[in-house]
Amino acid sequence: MIAKALQPLGNQYVADFNKGISDQWVDAYEDDNKYTGGYQWGTYDTHPFILMNYNNTLDSALTLAHEMGHALNSKYSNDTQPYAMADYPIFTAEVASTVNEMLV
Repeated sequence: MIAKALQPLGNQYVADFNKGISDQWVDAYEDDNKYTGGYQWGTYDTHPFILMNYNNTLDSALTLAHEMGHALNSKYSNDTQPYAMADYPIFTAEVASTVNEMLV
């Protein structure tokens, strides 16, 4: 459902989204010691990581879309910018993630 909703962003974006899922960027399952909500983190020379509790609801799908927006924004920034310039303002990060959410 999410990948279909993201199709207006192009085939490469959807392929990168699907690769993130298949390459296990997402720690999706609930655990007694895991915080609630969704979080995205990574370093310049690793792929992004997403921590969330996915429970097959629309809310979980929206959270995954939102966090993957952050993840892909980071991936694209790191892939195309030198380390010293790869950071970006929170506004930019939230635009990327919110667009994903709105498309879903």
